[in-house]
Amino acid sequence: MPPSRTPINKALREYTDRLLYHSIVVHSALAFTKLCWTIKKQLHLGALVNELSIRPEDVPKSTPVDGTIRTVLCTLRNLRTLIIDGHPRAADCFLAWPSSHAAPTPLLSHLELRGIYSPAFAPKAFDPRVYAPLARLPKLHTCKLALTDVATPAALPNIEQSAVAPLRVKSVHLSGPLTDSHASVVALLAACPLAHSLALDDTSSRQTPNFPNLVAALSPSFTSLSFTYRIPGHSAFTDGLLRFTQLTSLTLGPGTFRPDLDYRAFHSLPLTSLGFTLGSEVRLDPLLALVAGPTKHRSLSCLRLDVVDGEFPHSAHPSAKRTPSSGWKKPRWTEEVSPQRARAFLKLAAMGGVEVVGSVRWALAVQDGIEGREVDFAEMIGMT
Repeated sequence: MPPSRTPINKALREYTDRLLYHSIVVHSALAFTKLCWTIKKQLHLGALVNELSIRPEDVPKSTPVDGTIRTVLCTLRNLRTLIIDGHPRAADCFLAWPSSHAAPTPLLSHLELRGIYSPAFAPKAFDPRVYAPLARLPKLHTCKLALTDVATPAALPNIEQSAVAPLRVKSVHLSGPLTDSHASVVALLAACPLAHSLALDDTSSRQTPNFPNLVAALSPSFTSLSFTYRIPGHSAFTDGLLRFTQLTSLTLGPGTFRPDLDYRAFHSLPLTSLGFTLGSEVRLDPLLALVAGPTKHRSLSCLRLDVVDGEFPHSAHPSAKRTPSSGWKKPRWTEEVSPQRARAFLKLAAMGGVEVVGSVRWALAVQDGIEGREVDFAEMIGMT
């Protein structure tokens, strides 16, 4: 009789399960249902999951019952990263965990809830009481909440801060109707006393400049800030940034500053990194005051300029010099950020010891290829 191979088969199965379940991305509601039933039948599989991303591309019409979802959550004791994008039921089950139960994911360090909308959830928006269960996650470091298609919330009763347990998060990203939910957002951020990094992306419906009021309500202890205000017209608030005396990293998006911004005002901040995102009305000539010459910022070492639109070779293989593929889109330059001005700016910034990164560098590489120049991708590896 041949020797039994059961131990070998068992070890192989365990090894295969660890590979299959370590990082899971769910792209459909049906796949999420199948995953829940698989783990419910084999509960030991939940402990193998370190990263779980639920992002159905279809509308979740039929999903597992709440009890099944909660059973699965209970098994994810080694989960480090959880992303729920566009699946309200899964998000509701995670946030509505009974206070009498231990946290289902005690090792979770990174949480993203995006595209979350339901009629019951809309009035609550960013009310910190909704996220009270997160206070029981001792390892939670980063929390990103992106609420889309949320109706203007109804008036909420006064939120007693003492009734909201503090969260341990260090990095907070909020996207959605922030100024339409001013009181809730302020209370939610107050419930994150340890946070030192904050990103706000406001999609509010009001045509009034309320975003500066929200910034003015922030604690001045943040060391990293990123702002985007998507309402047409400007809601400049850069003067209010000067009170963030510990700020080392700042990213500004559309609507947060005027084109005639005097960048020299940032000299009073201990910035090491400054960035501008696509749609920002950046003028390179005035920006030179921060990166070169006698007015150079004393601590600034990195400037990110993601201000040129187009499709660039971020994944290009660096093995040789070559001209860009015809599949790339020609960069869409502006009068204030033209190829000529960008080249001159990069040279002066390098002389001042400031590294310029972002889409402007890739756009120049594509532009050089269009103009028949060789592109040295090996040299560009550090430019992303």
